[in-house]
Parts: sequence; structure tokens; C-alpha cells
Amino acid sequence: MKILIFVLCLGFSGVLLAADCPATRVFSHELGETCINDVPKRIVVLEYSFLDQLGVLEIQPIAYAQDAMPAYLKPYTQSSTNIGSRKMPSLEKIISLKPDLIIADKRLHANIYAQLSAIAPTIVRNGMRGGLNDQFATLRQVAKIVGKVEQAERAINETEEKIIQRRYLEPNKTAVIGVFRPGSMSAHGSESFLGSLIESLGYTVALKTRSGNRQYYLDLEGLAAINPDVLILMCSADAQDALNQLLSNPLFRVLKAVKHQHLYIVPKMLWAKGRGVLGVNRILDTANTTGLLAYKASINHHCIE
Repeated sequence: MKILIFVLCLGFSGVLLAADCPATRVFSHELGETCINDVPKRIVVLEYSFLDQLGVLEIQPIAYAQDAMPAYLKPYTQSSTNIGSRKMPSLEKIISLKPDLIIADKRLHANIYAQLSAIAPTIVRNGMRGGLNDQFATLRQVAKIVGKVEQAERAINETEEKIIQRRYLEPNKTAVIGVFRPGSMSAHGSESFLGSLIESLGYTVALKTRSGNRQYYLDLEGLAAINPDVLILMCSADAQDALNQLLSNPLFRVLKAVKHQHLYIVPKMLWAKGRGVLGVNRILDTANTTGLLAYKASINHHCIE
């Protein structure tokens, strides 16, 4: 199979932009340009945000990659084939399904872009680490590819209006967004998907992009040095005991956000992996339930999911 993929790469290189490809069917993406002459019917998605975007457009992919997928996306995979993990999708399975479009992620799949392009026209988007505007831009491009531009614009406009309506208007409240696991926490910067969403809701995300990284590890001492007004922690049920220990830690208890009851516990699977318009709307609903959208006090410190 490796030999087959190598031969395909040799044969496919140079024909991505055939001379007879209409200019309107040449699509720019993170790793170049791809000709998608016909409207694709057999689409493979290799990251959750792309599955979300097809869901908006009411399209079922023929295949998807997953490791731990948010529950809200499962209905969009009922007639689809699982082709392995997002980091290591099975090229052999993809070949066997004969797709006419592959949507891949810049962070996860740049190293196999040539092989994917040998199988089918491939676009590479900034899904996993892209901000809110990256998600909207990808939805617009996918909609143009499949001929559903009006449907995408309507969904984006409705989501942007919902964000505007729910903005917290008191300025200068700082926020830290973290994924909490037993023994560690990774924090999202202002240019990440969640960071850009939280800033669009009126808060100032305290952590910025470092050396091109939009997400990185943060220990308790580092968190105390920032001492934000708002602390959003994503966790799942298996982290509850560790969270209880953190809540009893004297250094954690004197944090401004904790002391004034602006610690918000949200479901990890949805918040950490629910990128895209469908994910945004569900995140906004849980943010409203916790009190985050109105900067209300929260005493609910239970990990869920």
C-alpha cells in the first residue's frame, strides 16, 4: 500500500491545477491551491470542526476521523465510516472509499498533505487551532465548494447576532480558559477558537499567543501570577476528585476569580472540541447556564460529561 500511495503521489503531482480548471473552482487554502472542478459528493473530514461545518450545510461525510468526539456531532456520522484517529487516519481506508474531496487540518495533517492530495482533491484549513474567524472562513469556503453559500451565510449571520446579543459590556474583565486534567492544565490564548469567542463576548483573555502557540501548559503559580477576574475550567467527570483537591488548595482559593465566585466549570468535550457554528451555539448555551455571559456568581463546581 505504501508503494501505491507513492505512485499515486507521483502521478497526481502537477495536476491539482489543470489548465482547464475554471478560475471559480480553484480554492486557496493553508498549503496552496486546489482545483475542485465538480461539486463533491463523497467528502472525507479529518477534524471535528469540518464535521461541524458539514453539519451546518446538512451534508453527511462518507468518512470521518475521531478519537474522542463531542456528542453533538454523532448524528452527523450515522451513515459514515470511521477511518481512524485524527492524528493517524488510515490512508488505505480513505483510498478504498474513493472520495472526491478531503478536508484536512493544518496542524494534524500537513505532513501527509501530498499523500492525501494523491487520493483526492484536498484542502487544508486551520481547524484545530483556528480562531472564530478561521471557522467562519472555512465554512464559507466549504459552502462555496458544495454550492450552499446562502445557507452558510445565514448560519454565520445568526451566530454573530447571537454573540452580539450576549456580550458582557463591562470592560476590562480578564479571563483565563483552561482544560483541567488531574495533574495539569492547558490554557487557551486569545487567538485560539475559545479565546477569540470569549473575547467576542466582551472579556479580555489574559494569555496571548507565544511563539506561534495558541495553547500551552499553565501551572498554579503561573495562574496566580495572572490572577484573572474570570476563570473558565473545562473538565470531565473523571477529573472531579482532582478538581476537589484544587478547590481546597490555599493558593487557588485566594485567586480573585475563585474568591469572588467567578470560577465557571464547563463540559470539556464540548468546549475543547466543539469548534464551528454548531459548537459555538451550544457553548453559548452552557455559558449562559453557568452565569458566565452575565458575569454572575457561580458556586457549581461539578465536572460534567
